[in-house]
Amino acid sequence: MTLYLFTASYPFGTVESFLEEEIPVLAKQFEKIEIIPLAASGSQTRITPKNCVVHRPIIDSAKKNLSISKYFNNRFNLAFWKEFFQRKVFVNKRRLRTWLIAYRNSCMISK
Repeated sequence: MTLYLFTASYPFGTVESFLEEEIPVLAKQFEKIEIIPLAASGSQTRITPKNCVVHRPIIDSAKKNLSISKYFNNRFNLAFWKEFFQRKVFVNKRRLRTWLIAYRNSCMISK
């Protein structure tokens, strides 16, 4: 079984220190852990167990850019794009983050 773990920035930076103790315990319970940080800059600062896959942060804090190109591949979903423009998701940073996470989750589920 795979655990999808969404974090604020772990394993980048120094916040969410509680995860350093919890990840080894979780790694014993799951075959694979996919760690998806929302925002971070720089390189990974913490070591994770071998069965953890660390994804690039959705938002690169240093560049203040969204790393969204990976979300717009062959899994293009017309309903999500319709919602994106009808609700003007792009004008509000918080709404945009929520939308991107939901879009990413739908891509992971559809695999």
